[in-house]
Amino acid sequence: MNTFFSLGENISIDATLEDHSTFVWKDHQIRVIPAKGHTYGMVSLITRVDGQKVAFTGDQMSTGGNLYQLHAMEYAYGDLAGVEFTMQSVLALNKENVSIAYPSHGEAISEVNADIERLEPKLEKLANISRLFTSGWNTGFEDWKTLRESKLEKISDHLLWAGPYTCSNFYVVLSGSGHAMLIDYGLSSPGHLHFGNDHSGMRALRFVEHHIDQLRDDYGVQQIELVVPTHIHDDHICGIPFLQRKFGTECWALDCVAEVMGRQHPSECLDVTDPLHLAVNRSNLNVLKTSGGGRAAFSLTQNR
Repeated sequence: MNTFFSLGENISIDATLEDHSTFVWKDHQIRVIPAKGHTYGMVSLITRVDGQKVAFTGDQMSTGGNLYQLHAMEYAYGDLAGVEFTMQSVLALNKENVSIAYPSHGEAISEVNADIERLEPKLEKLANISRLFTSGWNTGFEDWKTLRESKLEKISDHLLWAGPYTCSNFYVVLSGSGHAMLIDYGLSSPGHLHFGNDHSGMRALRFVEHHIDQLRDDYGVQQIELVVPTHIHDDHICGIPFLQRKFGTECWALDCVAEVMGRQHPSECLDVTDPLHLAVNRSNLNVLKTSGGGRAAFSLTQNR
C-alpha cells in the first residue's frame, strides 16, 4: 500500500503551535506564520541563528523565484486556489526581511525578497489560466488582480471599508488619535472558506492576518481597541481571536451573541433590550436589534 501522503503510524504530539504565535526552545524565539499554498496546513518558521534572521519555509517556493510544484496549486478539481494562498504567504514572508530561507527541497534561498519579486508575476500569469473561485469569484474583477488583499477604501474621514473582494465586508472606525474600532473581522477572501464537496475534509477557518499593515502604514493606527461583531457567522468573526491575542482587542457583543461566542470570557456584553447608546472615542453609536436577522444580529448607526 502506498502511504507516501499519509502517516505510516500515529505520532504522539507533545505541544501544539498556533499561527502568529511565538514559541521558545533554549535561547531561540521562533515565530509561526501561516504559509498556505503548497498545502493547506503549511507554516513558515522565523528565528535568529548565529546572529542571522532566517526562515524555514517548507515547500512554499524554491530558489530563483519558482514554485516547488505546480500541481500543488490545485486544491479542488479545476481550480488554482493555491496560487492566491501562495501569493499571500510569500508577501507575508517578504515583510520579514530575512537574510536567508531554507526550503524543504532544493538549495537555500539567499535572495529571498528578490526571488519573491520574481515569483509574483509568475503567480499572476498562473491566475489567468483558470478561474480561481476565490477573491475574484463573482466580483467582476479578473482573478490575477485579486491575488493580493484588497485596498482599504475611505468612505469618510473616520470610516473605512475593507474593499470589494474580501470574503465578507468589514469596516473600520478611526478615532483620529491612532485607535480603531472594527465592525466584524473575518476572512481575507472567499477562497479561505473552502466551501464545496471537494473541501469537506478541510478545516474551513484557518485565519490568515490581513489589512493590519494597511491600517498602520496608511492610516496611522497603532491600536485596534475594539471589535464589534454584527452576528455570529464564521466569515465575520473568525479573525477576532487573532486581534485579542495580538493587540489585546476587546470584543463587545450582543448578549445572545456572547452566549454563542463564549460567554465565560466576554470582554463586554451588550444587553440590548431597548436601543443602546455607546460612546467609543469620538464616535457616538446607537445599537439596535435587527428584525429578521434572528436574536443574534444587530445594526449600528452613527450620530452626526
